[in-house]
Amino acid sequence: MNPTPLKLLLVDDQDLIRESLHIVLDMDPNIQVVGLAENGRVALKQCEELQPDIVLMDIHMPIMDGVEATRQIKEAWPHIRVIILTTFQEISYVVDALGAGAEGYLLKAIHPKDWQRVLNGYIKAEH
Repeated sequence: MNPTPLKLLLVDDQDLIRESLHIVLDMDPNIQVVGLAENGRVALKQCEELQPDIVLMDIHMPIMDGVEATRQIKEAWPHIRVIILTTFQEISYVVDALGAGAEGYLLKAIHPKDWQRVLNGYIKAEH
């Protein structure tokens, strides 16, 4: 019996990144992209409505950044896992994101197959 697909919310202010990740991750039968959000405020609303298992969250976004959105998501729904996405490698971003409750931190430069491997690790941990 196959496990229930991991419900995933993608949050990034760049349409190209958001849509590209959606296409790549949708190819994995263990992952169901349930929503797309362009900023942290939209992500909060979608977390309430969609109850994803995991959120892939950009750090730098208008309206509400990923660190603040992560903090609010983890306060309201501690069971939702958040992985921060960014192009930045500065340690202060890592510290802020983890301090806000994120379970992990990935650079956008990671190879698409590695995205799937990381998320499938979460699937195995959930089931």
